[in-house]
Amino acid sequence: MRSRASEPSASRGQLATVVIPTYNHGQWVSGAIESVLAQDYEPIEIIVVDDGSSDGTRQVVERFGEAVRYVWQENRGLSAARNTGIQLAAGEYIGVLDADDFYESNFMSVLVSRLNARPDAEAIYCGYRFVDAQNRPLPQVESRDVAPAALFQTLAEGNFLVPEAILVRRRCYAAVGPFDESLRAIEDMDMWLRISRDHTVIGCSEILTRHRVLPVSMSTDPERQCVNRLKVITKLFGAVPDDPATMPEASRRAHARARLTATVEHLQCSREARARELFVEMVRICPTLLLELDTFYGTEPGTVCRPD
Repeated sequence: MRSRASEPSASRGQLATVVIPTYNHGQWVSGAIESVLAQDYEPIEIIVVDDGSSDGTRQVVERFGEAVRYVWQENRGLSAARNTGIQLAAGEYIGVLDADDFYESNFMSVLVSRLNARPDAEAIYCGYRFVDAQNRPLPQVESRDVAPAALFQTLAEGNFLVPEAILVRRRCYAAVGPFDESLRAIEDMDMWLRISRDHTVIGCSEILTRHRVLPVSMSTDPERQCVNRLKVITKLFGAVPDDPATMPEASRRAHARARLTATVEHLQCSREARARELFVEMVRICPTLLLELDTFYGTEPGTVCRPD
């Protein structure tokens, strides 16, 4: 197994922690770990939090020896696993890498350098490429750099971040609090909204991570996604009143966009009746979205769901 310390080209800085939550992902987790071990930055600590797996995850992780800290806990969900890892983290910077995803080898060096150049910023995100179950590139690439002042509303109208594409200062996680363990989906969107609402988050358009798309995942349950997404938007923007016109425009747009995203997800699963209901709700809340072209591009057949 290759050691970062044996590579003289590795850049040195403050300790970074990578938290890898996993649940029955023994067939994937070694790839995630290896992508961290291949970083051209050091020092890095790796914490794998096993959320009660019943497969061979423990044996896979233990093969990496002292390079990885393995923590097992009773199954409590993805948010709880992330929270456990963040609580144990000693690094000044914390990355959260899902067990089926990957960092490119320069992920940490690029993002730490750019984050250090902006002492006012508490987090930084990068671009990412979608890959299939065999790690083969898919056509979709997400790469954008939104002005920090506009990021909160942009994410509220459609989250484009995935967990492995963001690096956060440890003090920021301490300030905003843990991932919401009551959410059974969209918990990462909730966290990025809370961070970007109160802190400066900067972007990096370089493609520094890979996001694996598996045939069966949480995102294939559109109603579960919808219910949790609306919980997040309601928590941050308030409930929709009987007369949506009395709401601030930002709140109306966030609620309406959440329903538009859910419309697309239900269409992709051939649930046309529920998609129609959600689209009607969107129009009631914010009819001006009908004047925006991407409202209709987003509902075209074959549209790829957002990663939230």
